[in-house]
Amino acid sequence: MNLCDAILQQAGTYPERAAIIEDDQCLSYRQLARHLSRWSAGLTGLGLRSGDQLGICLRDSTDFVLAMLGAAHAGITIVPIDWRAPISERHALATQFDLHYLMTEPGAGFHEVTPTIEVDDAWRNSLTAQPADLSTVDAGDTPLILKISSGTTGTPKGAIATHAGLASRLSRNLVSYGPMQDYRYLSVLPLCFSGGNNYVLFHLMSGSTVILYPTMFSADELVAAVRNFSADFLFAVPTVLRWLLEIAEGEVLLPTLRVLTTGTAQLSKDEKARVLRQVTPKLYEVYSTSAAGQISYLRPVDMLRHGESVGRPNPQMEVQIANAAGKPLAAGETGRIRCRGPGVSTDYYGNPDQSSFSERLEDGWCYTGDLGHLDRDGYLHVSGRVDDLIIRGGINIQPGVIEAALTSHPGVREAAVKGRASPALGQEVVAFVVPQADLQPQELLGYCRNRLAPHEIPAEIRFLESLPRTRSGKIQKAKLNT
Repeated sequence: MNLCDAILQQAGTYPERAAIIEDDQCLSYRQLARHLSRWSAGLTGLGLRSGDQLGICLRDSTDFVLAMLGAAHAGITIVPIDWRAPISERHALATQFDLHYLMTEPGAGFHEVTPTIEVDDAWRNSLTAQPADLSTVDAGDTPLILKISSGTTGTPKGAIATHAGLASRLSRNLVSYGPMQDYRYLSVLPLCFSGGNNYVLFHLMSGSTVILYPTMFSADELVAAVRNFSADFLFAVPTVLRWLLEIAEGEVLLPTLRVLTTGTAQLSKDEKARVLRQVTPKLYEVYSTSAAGQISYLRPVDMLRHGESVGRPNPQMEVQIANAAGKPLAAGETGRIRCRGPGVSTDYYGNPDQSSFSERLEDGWCYTGDLGHLDRDGYLHVSGRVDDLIIRGGINIQPGVIEAALTSHPGVREAAVKGRASPALGQEVVAFVVPQADLQPQELLGYCRNRLAPHEIPAEIRFLESLPRTRSGKIQKAKLNT
């Protein structure tokens, strides 16, 4: 099999349907099939073969999508690299993942590191002479893409996803959302990120229309884009949902959406309820990792009763909670979240030593790096990262529990909790809070005393204007100085 087979099948069924819209340009599925086959021919004409690594360091554009599909069509392994990253970081990734070629914007300056393909008018014009051969390379077990993740540590690792594996991952979305051949997906996630390229590929395989929209926008611009493009599927990270809540007044903000899905970080139960009331009643939440794809999902119908969870495990996935020795724990017990199932990566590129990884692939399981528990109804709860666990006076404290209590206060926009060294107790609890209204630390401490156990109450609360984040939106607690 080849992942492009499904897209080419859609081209045969819906040839004139819009596949990709960017600004005032539109590619039909017929045109998409022709373009991706020519990009494939252009890449193989440079000597790239099935299993070779191609870095894609392009803006979030139609060119990025065509580069992905052209590589996949030929069985070439895709290595997405963020064009926004410092050049030293891009150089390091090009070396770490043994790139045969790197596709860049014109003048990006990579020639001294690895052979470069500049995607300019000359490159695009050269493709018009290539044959539009739609036959794909059989590449089921060939690495399709390296899902690069640094978690919150900043150390990159590339989980290997094969053609067959990624097809299995994307099929989990059909369980969560149902068929969507006629959907219009507004793509606002960076395409170099796992979620960004996953959702584009999923929608093209499903026969949907993908609308590429700049990743830098305001809440008002996003609302206007959803309305102007008649979008009915949107993925928005929790930070964006909080922006939308700030401008939501009166009527539901995005009533035409059929799916608004979120992930990468948790919203509080109260925030989810507000999104349902003020933004759209079609809110879904997914829990996923780069190495496993979607693990669980929370549907709108379950959002109010089970909003403190991240939903039930996807039926295609086996999810367990295990202790440090790998022993499964009973319902309600907190431990390390692990999963296995079709499409879960079995190794990282280069087979690195994983002993220091909180997220790791071991004995057929993907350990997500998170702590959590399964309740008696089968819903998965995430309480924090393994690396973030605070041990105060010999008692294990999960930062996620404290963060949920803090963000339930109407005057708190965001919160992050970490430990600091304490001669008397080993560690103390420090909370970093981004307020959205006039608020005093003592008021917030009083609020915590009514909602937390005595050992969980922060020893100190610090107010910040914002929390440090990775480019994928994850909070970098290492940069919060205690």
